[in-house]
Amino acid sequence: MNKADRIRQVALDWQVTRPEIDPRPMVRVLAVLRSALELEKATEKLFARYDLNTATFGVLATLRRSSPPEGMTLSQLAQFVLVTPASITNRVDRLEARGLVERYDATNDRRCWLVRLTQKGYDLINELIPQHVENERQLLSGLNEQEQEQLYLLLLKLLASLEDD
Repeated sequence: MNKADRIRQVALDWQVTRPEIDPRPMVRVLAVLRSALELEKATEKLFARYDLNTATFGVLATLRRSSPPEGMTLSQLAQFVLVTPASITNRVDRLEARGLVERYDATNDRRCWLVRLTQKGYDLINELIPQHVENERQLLSGLNEQEQEQLYLLLLKLLASLEDD
């Protein structure tokens, strides 16, 4: 039995054991969560070859695609990566120790550091991005282009509704 069949079985089991409860919301969320876990596991395999993980890749990718040449503050970076400032500091520390990013004081205010890619970090993310895109293309290959777009739009709608709460 594959994972999709197991989720279907969960719904059937709930219908038998608690027929007064509609299990559809529960198994739909379960399907989203399981899918996210499987996608993360598959992307982590690629990142591990570069001694990265999803968290550190997110920082490098954000700096490559969204940062001005002078870099981004830790607060800006945290907003783009969708994490707390404390989380971003830890990620930047790890990347800085590997020489992939540099943190510097561009404002003479020791509370406001800028972070930017080093040449080594720039080269690494440029090498990794095409592989990452291909990996994700393969991960989505079970859906046709129209289904992928529909999934994307539905997930954005779901995410927006969750943020309203």
